[in-house]
Parts: sequence; structure tokens; C-alpha cells
Amino acid sequence: MNPKIVQCQGKWCISSPYFLYNEPKMSISHLPIGRRSQRIDLSFYEGNEVFPRHRGYSGVYALRIAPYQHVDLYLVDGGKTQSIETITEDIPCPKVRNGIETRFENGRWEKLLKTGWKLA
Repeated sequence: MNPKIVQCQGKWCISSPYFLYNEPKMSISHLPIGRRSQRIDLSFYEGNEVFPRHRGYSGVYALRIAPYQHVDLYLVDGGKTQSIETITEDIPCPKVRNGIETRFENGRWEKLLKTGWKLA
């Protein structure tokens, strides 16, 4: 899942999901957007994916508004932005045949087959 534009607590934010590797859960952080490189109405782009502008965590995301046109979205404190809300969701075990053992390992569900552990 890629980060998306959402509205949280009356502010425009970037929802940034990440998976926990030791348990079947996903956390979604809402990072507030401070300024934009152009004046646009973000409500038109709610739910659209954004992409980090630079490698690593710089606090700048790019929103594609048209082919070959992007708007830069800057987080409030740059690379040190604190989440205004974090939501944790369970990742359910996928359906498998009866009697097949499953486990959550390294951020993914696996099932035990005769050939060993495989992706579920």
C-alpha cells in the first residue's frame, strides 16, 4: 500500500501504512501536510496516492495531478513530523483448507505444505 491523501481531525494528511513484522497488524499514521508547491484544492484528490519525492524520508511527497504534472506536498515539520493519529488494524489470516497449519512470519502469512512453508 502506498501513502494516500486523507482528511483527519479537520486537517489534510498523508496516511502512511506500515506492517508490523512480529504480529499480524498494520499501523496507519496520519501525517499533517504543511504547505504545497501550488495552490490546489486537495478535496478533489482525496484518496489519491502520493509518492516520496526523494529517496529516504525527507518529508516531501509528490501528488500527480495530470500526466507529467506533480504538486509537492510538504509535511509540517519536514522529516521530523509527528503523527496526529495512528490506527492499528488486524490482518486476518487468509482462508486455507482445513488441517493446514498457518503462521505469521516476517510480515506475511504462511501455510505449511509437504514442501515446507509457503506464502498463504
